[in-house]
Amino acid sequence: MIRRKKHVRRTLLLSLLASACCFPGYAGTNDISALTQESNSIEGILQNRKITGIVKDNFGPVIGANVSIKGTTIGAITDMDGKFSLNAPESGMLVVSFIGYTTQELSIKGKKEFIVTLAEDS
Repeated sequence: MIRRKKHVRRTLLLSLLASACCFPGYAGTNDISALTQESNSIEGILQNRKITGIVKDNFGPVIGANVSIKGTTIGAITDMDGKFSLNAPESGMLVVSFIGYTTQELSIKGKKEFIVTLAEDS
């Protein structure tokens, strides 16, 4: 039980640190309007589909893990239950990373749901 509490504290602390480092700030309104126009285009809507999943380790869900599509700006951070969802293209690589764990890359072609188990980095 004590080991579980330490793991939860460590996970929360690392997720807060990762969250603070990974959210880019937008300098001007031009950046935001360009992003909005790109995501609302017909091509963007037709080529994307929603994928969901859970990121966990040996102790349970990983809170604050980074989940992104390789080579794009599409990404999400896992919630308190280790769950994520994002709109992704039909093909590509899903990259899951978290401090202290090895990064995993998974093909998203033909898949809509993922269960990712991270291994500690030695």
